[in-house]
Amino acid sequence: MSDSDADRLLAVIGPLLDRLLLQEPEEGGRPLRYNPVDYALLHRIEQHPGCTGSDLARWVGIARTTVQSALDRLEKQGLVEKLVETPNAKARRLHLTDVGRQMRARIRSHDLANMAALLAPLSREERDYMLVRLERIVAALASER
Repeated sequence: MSDSDADRLLAVIGPLLDRLLLQEPEEGGRPLRYNPVDYALLHRIEQHPGCTGSDLARWVGIARTTVQSALDRLEKQGLVEKLVETPNAKARRLHLTDVGRQMRARIRSHDLANMAALLAPLSREERDYMLVRLERIVAALASER
């Protein structure tokens, strides 16, 4: 890929990332406060209940200390609980609380609204074309890990 291709992609992706990552979703006129690390961890815990902090660090690709700090914060907010599932287990198994599941549902609703807004200008054929290529990019990135 040439530098000009990378520049063009950054020019296109940059505003999309700004909209998706920097815009705070609102509910009832109040912002839903969360950051991208919290979002990623809540999403993974929802997908994989009973996972560990080490699992999350590996899946998300960030330091275990960063994950632990975020999990401590999420636990204090009542979104995540750390459970010892066997008497001799060292690892704490992570689960969303009811409040955590409600937060994930609100975040997902906001995300779906964003995705619908991004897809709205495209025809059905253009959407399919774009989504197939994005799926290919995601698969290639996943295989690099």
